[in-house]
Amino acid sequence: MRLLTVKEAAEMLSLSERTIQRYLKSGELACVRLGRSVRIELKDLEEFVEKKKQD
Repeated sequence: MRLLTVKEAAEMLSLSERTIQRYLKSGELACVRLGRSVRIELKDLEEFVEKKKQD
């Protein structure tokens, strides 16, 4: 299991960190909260991209 920070996920998708945070807040992108830290599993990010391709 590979966990990414919001910054890493944003860089991978060429999006802003704010955009990633909006997807997390809306529930469109799943995350893991560890205390105050937010991490995104690589597989969840890949599934999110596949879902967006179909939309």
